[in-house]
Amino acid sequence: MTFTEVARRLSTALGRTVEYLAVPDEAALAGMLGAGLPPWLAKGVMGIFQMLREGITADTTDSVRQLTGHDPRPVADFAHDLMAPLLTR
Repeated sequence: MTFTEVARRLSTALGRTVEYLAVPDEAALAGMLGAGLPPWLAKGVMGIFQMLREGITADTTDSVRQLTGHDPRPVADFAHDLMAPLLTR
């Protein structure tokens, strides 16, 4: 699932437009540092997103079921349950 697809599903679940904007690494790093993140943390976040772009999460597993004993939920259901109460203003 792409970040754009996640944004589309979040939009549907939350009843608000959620957009994914691909930010160049240099701008993302500068933004995190400018917001006060320590360099080690900002670089760590950049490393995680690099791995995501390379497909580290492309394969599905049954880890959720093994760890929780419950079936995984769709992204839209999770987002609605978690975020909808915060957006009812």
